[in-house]
Amino acid sequence: MSMLLSRRGILSAAALAALAGAGAPLVSSPAAAATGDDLYYIKTSATGQGMVEVHALSGASGYQEFTRHTVTVLAEGERDNGTFQMVGEDLYYIKTSATGQGMVEVHALSGASGYQEFTRHTVTVLAEGERDNGTFQMVGEDLYYIKTSATGQGMVEVHALSGASGYQEFTRHTVTVLAEGERDNGTFQMVGEDLYYIKTSATGQGMVEVHALSGASGYQEFTRHTVTVLAEGERDNGTFQMVGEDLYYIKTSATGQGMVEVHALSGASGYQEFTRHTVTVLAEGERDNGTFWIPGLGTATPGSVPTGRLNASILAAAQAYGDGAYGGQCAVWVQTVIRAAGGTPVYLENFPWGYNDSWDRICTEVVGWANVQPGDICQWVYPTISSAHTAIITAGGDEASAQVIDSNYGYGEQVHRGSFSSRNTGGYYKIWRLD
Repeated sequence: MSMLLSRRGILSAAALAALAGAGAPLVSSPAAAATGDDLYYIKTSATGQGMVEVHALSGASGYQEFTRHTVTVLAEGERDNGTFQMVGEDLYYIKTSATGQGMVEVHALSGASGYQEFTRHTVTVLAEGERDNGTFQMVGEDLYYIKTSATGQGMVEVHALSGASGYQEFTRHTVTVLAEGERDNGTFQMVGEDLYYIKTSATGQGMVEVHALSGASGYQEFTRHTVTVLAEGERDNGTFQMVGEDLYYIKTSATGQGMVEVHALSGASGYQEFTRHTVTVLAEGERDNGTFWIPGLGTATPGSVPTGRLNASILAAAQAYGDGAYGGQCAVWVQTVIRAAGGTPVYLENFPWGYNDSWDRICTEVVGWANVQPGDICQWVYPTISSAHTAIITAGGDEASAQVIDSNYGYGEQVHRGSFSSRNTGGYYKIWRLD
């Protein structure tokens, strides 16, 4: 787990501390585009100017380089009145106490403006009295409320308010098969429409567990019951977060070098293999002064809200298939999904070289990951083996964090969900949106 910190990195962290302690203004550094594993620190206490700050460390640099040091226009006095979260590069504040009308509010500051301009000041139809009964989370522009206490049937509930309705209309009121008695034993989090429960206490083997309920089943079916290689004794030393299907552990106490650490377990390995053991340049003394967040796909990075004409219908038709269900050949299954969504399929010619030309007849190519949405279609061509694969995007973001659903990946003609990166094993791809 050891890593030598560069002098440059250490100085950067020290300089930041000095500035904050002196009350000097922080200058907004040029912001690089967020990637799925960048680490954001939303500082809500002990700031230099009494305003919430946003700091970001790039995953690409091994958390040695900051891409943001930014003072927002939101007062740190709001710290205890709600929940802060990153949605892509934007800062969301879900206000659950001391509101004007006794209703939960959603406020958003744009990263593009350096957190100087609000894009949302919205009063929802959810009473702030629910504050202590569950967890609030943004999924794209939608607000999810995972109710874990004072439920009607003693089971965890999932409620969702649509951003498109200005948080006036619910899209979900669902009772899950997970008992609310699990409330104090772990962390609940939405990954797209799926509910993940990271169990960190009272586990069977003394190891952190990952459990997942599919949104497609109305939270009646588990897609994961997995024992990880991370000891539950780490529960109080940091924060657990899903980034797509991967489990991230942001260790903020009892670290080896007194610096925040980032550890990641891959979902593809069944949480048996680490993909990160990284010492950052951020001091663990910042633990109690703010919130740590990795804006990966499970938290709805760019492209998490389908707005294409048929994207939502395509996504719903695809998600209706359970893991392991028969789907047939990959491209045939996607055509079946398109038909079920009310679209007109295309005849795919000249396997595999001509498949993208065929999609071009009925689709528009999506260029740039910032524009990718759930419900978009990805077509791979693997020249070295004269093969191809077709999948439907379920969550965007970037190559590292995006998720897909497909059929016949690895053969067997069964439907499976997985990371984009696990399919992106060579060749080239194009992403398409049905016109």
